[in-house]
Amino acid sequence: KGELRSLATAMESYYLDFKMYPAQHERDAGNNRNSRGLFWLTSPISYISSIPTDPFSEFSADSDNTTYITYELGGVEFGSVTVDPCSVCQVTWAMFSNGPDATQNIWQDNPHYNRGLPTWNYAPTNGTKSTGEIFRWGGDPLLIGAQADTMFQYSLFKKQGNVNYVGLNVDGTVYVKRLPPNS
Repeated sequence: KGELRSLATAMESYYLDFKMYPAQHERDAGNNRNSRGLFWLTSPISYISSIPTDPFSEFSADSDNTTYITYELGGVEFGSVTVDPCSVCQVTWAMFSNGPDATQNIWQDNPHYNRGLPTWNYAPTNGTKSTGEIFRWGGDPLLIGAQADTMFQYSLFKKQGNVNYVGLNVDGTVYVKRLPPNS
């Protein structure tokens, strides 16, 4: 949790300088720069000296053990290349780890996508291998709980204003236009 808190602080510092958050971050090291957003926090300006490795990565690596796992980051992207300075940059974000159960139970990892299944925070009081992920939420809560079937474009929403709110279910509580509590 401490490492997620440090990354969240770096995200907010980045936001203060650029008025946007870095791009999503996928665990596959082969992805291009637009899918490695956490590394934007290390250079050219160092908001954090290095990106920490997820302490549970050894439990949730791909079967061929070729995946370098840090934390994952996903969320609502600006989306418009012609209007916004960074179409892949985040507006709302969720950073997470699979946790000690090594199972990706994340069905609503993007704070705007709903597949009808709840998201659960890991709770050590339920045992060391209990179901749930470790989350950190941030950014603009306006689109928390909004449903989208494809990549949601924040700039399009800001222009048109139409969205279907279905809610983001975290630990049995539904969130709409507000950030869930951090793990």
